[in-house]
This record gives sequence, structure tokens and C-alpha cells, in this order.
Amino acid sequence: MVAELARAIGLTLCTQSFATVIERAEAQAWTRDPFDRIIVAQAALRRSRLVTKDETIRAQYRHAVWS
Repeated sequence: MVAELARAIGLTLCTQSFATVIERAEAQAWTRDPFDRIIVAQAALRRSRLVTKDETIRAQYRHAVWS
């Protein structure tokens, strides 16, 4: 599946270590939701945009957008 998505849309796997992402996620206190923390931590480590409908995430992560 990953190979097909890579071919079709240019999907790539993140090379950031999971331990580093979790360490960054644990430092966040704006939500108790561990998945929101992980999503934002990974985006922040990569300095990436994050597309989300979640208003709380958009308020906490300045590179989060919804269009």
C-alpha cells in the first residue's frame, strides 16, 4: 500500500525516530489527547504544515491550516 501511495501521490515515510516524536509529544500540555500530541509533535519536528479541521490544534500549532 505504501509503495502504491508513493507512486500515486508521492507519499514518503517520516524518517524521524518514533522516540523523538514521543519525547516532543510528552512536552506538550495543551491537550490530554495523546494522538493529537503525536500528530502535532511530528509536524513540528519536520516544520511541516498540518491540515486539520480541529480548532484546538489550529490554535496551538501555528502551521496548522484548514481550507
